[in-house]
Amino acid sequence: MKRRLAAAILTATVTAGAVTLPAAAEWDRGEQDTACVQTVGTPQGTGWQQIGGRWYLITKEGSFYQGWHREKGQWYFLNNCGAMVTGWAEIDGRVYCFGADGVMMTGTACDGDRCYELGIDGSVQGEEMPAVEEIYVTIAGIVRAVA
Repeated sequence: MKRRLAAAILTATVTAGAVTLPAAAEWDRGEQDTACVQTVGTPQGTGWQQIGGRWYLITKEGSFYQGWHREKGQWYFLNNCGAMVTGWAEIDGRVYCFGADGVMMTGTACDGDRCYELGIDGSVQGEEMPAVEEIYVTIAGIVRAVA
């Protein structure tokens, strides 16, 4: 029962944080997101597409998906530029581990010789946290890169 409730809360929270970005030739989202200033090109079709070595999810409206996304029972996170996140990332103050395929991990994840327990929501449990390179905050459904 607790697992179902936790899953329902996670689904509601994550779904509320998802947005899409228009698929355009360039982004210029201001000084805060200078890392997003890049030429991506216009996506062809919909669904998962690899553009410039990164994976993007294109909606049927032709937009880049941003935020949490659930597909076939797996969770993914698409960053403020719409690219699929891999590795360790902090999202809204919680640390998550995403596999090379972008799937959010649960159970145990190791970083070198140190292993971390991940809860059913995918976040690292306990006081000790792995080092992260990417930090994101979702405010009103918009993903912002902090680092």
